[in-house]
Amino acid sequence: MPDRWEIAQGFDLQDAGDALLDADGDRLTNLQEYAAGTDPHDAESGLKLELIRLPNGMLRVSFEGVQGKSYSLQSSMLLGQEWQPLSNFFPKTSSKVSRTISPRVSPERFFRLITPAIP
Repeated sequence: MPDRWEIAQGFDLQDAGDALLDADGDRLTNLQEYAAGTDPHDAESGLKLELIRLPNGMLRVSFEGVQGKSYSLQSSMLLGQEWQPLSNFFPKTSSKVSRTISPRVSPERFFRLITPAIP
């Protein structure tokens, strides 16, 4: 984590171990919070993926994106299997990001959102 970010968050520059701590108890490490652009002191600011099945069978995927960050949406039929790429996101502003996905994506899938995006 960059020193500037650690100072802004009140972390100890001399303690490399604070990257693995979870300052707000949301099950994301401080390093994961930095990568996602979320607040390590606010459990409600974590990267949360919202999935809504639309009446036409399409799937709407939404999350709060952060300007300057990139994200990859992936899916898998079973946990423990390889994750398949679905879509990449590159928000131009910090706001809600949404994308509609083809109905070929079955409801029996697992989804994850990772940052930075995988090319």
